[in-house]
Amino acid sequence: MDVADLLISSELHETLSDDALLAMARKAKESDHPGERELFANHLRSRGHDPDEIIARGASRARVRPSGGFDSSWDAYAKRSNDWRAGSTGGARARTAGRGKYRRGTHDDGSTPEWAWAGHSGGIPPSHDIHEKSYHDINYIKKRMYDLSAGKRRAEHNVQQFDGNYFRNSFTTYGHESIHPEMAKAMLQWGGTGGRGNTYDTKAIFSSRRNNPREMHLLWANGRHMPPGTIYKHTGRNKYALNDPHAREAINAFIDKHAPLEK
Repeated sequence: MDVADLLISSELHETLSDDALLAMARKAKESDHPGERELFANHLRSRGHDPDEIIARGASRARVRPSGGFDSSWDAYAKRSNDWRAGSTGGARARTAGRGKYRRGTHDDGSTPEWAWAGHSGGIPPSHDIHEKSYHDINYIKKRMYDLSAGKRRAEHNVQQFDGNYFRNSFTTYGHESIHPEMAKAMLQWGGTGGRGNTYDTKAIFSSRRNNPREMHLLWANGRHMPPGTIYKHTGRNKYALNDPHAREAINAFIDKHAPLEK
């Protein structure tokens, strides 16, 4: 099973196991191929994960679990992915079970606030510590977006930074379409000025509901906020545009049509 198949199969799962996350994080950090490192890093970030944090958690778990190493984790994940795609009973359960059951499960003691679960794919509860009350702190962003959408029908939104060539930084938060301008403001600070530790030029910012990644709302482009309802509809084979190398030209054309650069 090659890298592309593993990425596609991971998209079919509502959740990913700790072993799968660790394997993918190590691909993102340790692969001999730069393109493969970037592909896995972007894939994990699109699901609200940080490769460095996953590896740090994996190192702490390794002290209390049997040895097996990275390769066995990756092979086990590949086998589970193949089983799922073949329609195994276990895969069917994973496909139909409620996402909340996996998130909260037996690991959470109830102290983790709801906003912190945005983008979580299973395993230990996410951190909800806020170290800085600014858009340089991802947990502040999550809580702020959650609070701003109070009284609305909240959903998980995946906010992505696009530099004209690749989707770079991303975060997942509970929110509502009515606060799209604030989501864009958060990404401009978090993704463009070092909140992630990786800064890139920002040509555009998109947001899509986690359960509908093909419908991408253009929030900000070429220096200005966009009106509500400016939507790019991704039609590629891969339902995630950031994993589709053929989507770049169409996305750029859409951006330049709706937000042409001023001469």
